[in-house]
Amino acid sequence: KFLITFNFIANNLRNFKMTKPVTKREFLKNSGKVAAGAAIGVIEQNGGFPSGSKISQNYPNQFIGSTKIGISVPKAEPVQVEISDIKGNVVAVLVNNELLDRGDYTLTWDGTDYSGKALPGGTYFARMVTSGYMKTIKMVMVQ
Repeated sequence: KFLITFNFIANNLRNFKMTKPVTKREFLKNSGKVAAGAAIGVIEQNGGFPSGSKISQNYPNQFIGSTKIGISVPKAEPVQVEISDIKGNVVAVLVNNELLDRGDYTLTWDGTDYSGKALPGGTYFARMVTSGYMKTIKMVMVQ
């Protein structure tokens, strides 16, 4: 198997990477492509064959700087993962309705908003939405 990393340029001109295993044909077809999107963050596929959609508690929690959030996707489907502040305002989108293959993934959030501005310490929420699943976890960022 080959691994390919897709680099996305988000609306705020931040980079977003997604690495996934592909066949040699897919690798040759997609190498060097850059796609437009509205997501920020880093997503890594860890493999695995989950039986259901899931968002895991971030780690570390409490965090300074960045934190990791595990998600599981039981079948290829669009996935949305967004970060909201205590008032319910969406401050960042880690996965913007992207079609993810079946597997376990690790998302990294660096504690910034859409524009790349560092957010203040406080309580934030990560919400994962798929066609048949929605769950929110609570995260605490300290300064």
